[in-house]
Amino acid sequence: MSIGIAVGLVVGTAIYFIVDILTGEFGNLFFLGPSVGAGMGVAIGAGLEENFKKKGQIRKLTPQEQKTRMRLVTLGLVILVVGAIAGVLAFMAFL
Repeated sequence: MSIGIAVGLVVGTAIYFIVDILTGEFGNLFFLGPSVGAGMGVAIGAGLEENFKKKGQIRKLTPQEQKTRMRLVTLGLVILVVGAIAGVLAFMAFL
């Protein structure tokens, strides 16, 4: 599913920029591209994952892969929280 989300984010952002240029709303609706792309990516990723499950091409993670996955998820959550705090602080600075 992660591959579908990654591709969806890129495609959604690209579509946003095209629509942005065509409508002249430069930067006003930036959230639409990635959010629509993530939705498309989840749908595509779920379909691909189901297809791989039917073919038996999905295996269980090794203990090392599980540790690596947990570390990366933790790192992603830390980056998300720090980014959210920085965004709130930046927003409050402009008030």
